[in-house]
Amino acid sequence: YKNKPRSNLQGDPTDIYKNKPRSNMQGDPTDIHENKPKRDLQGDPTNVYKRKPRSYVQEDSINTYNNKPRRYLQGDPTDIYKNKGRSDLQGDPTDIYKN
Repeated sequence: YKNKPRSNLQGDPTDIYKNKPRSNMQGDPTDIHENKPKRDLQGDPTNVYKRKPRSYVQEDSINTYNNKPRRYLQGDPTDIYKNKGRSDLQGDPTDIYKN
């Protein structure tokens, strides 16, 4: 494990732990641990861990408790956890938890 000269580190094919040059990292198809370019992360359908775009998150019908847009929170009759309007809290006789 002696320190190899710098000239050997650049071009030694047997050294699997060497820092690859930047040109090889961009386009080497055999390197499974390489950092993908950002343009591949945006449109790669096989990458399940990518961050979804914000528009896709708000319109997702599966995740019902996600951050809903504000217009849904105001008037959605199916949202049972929504903050009631102040007028409802003041005069609702059936609300047993009201102040």
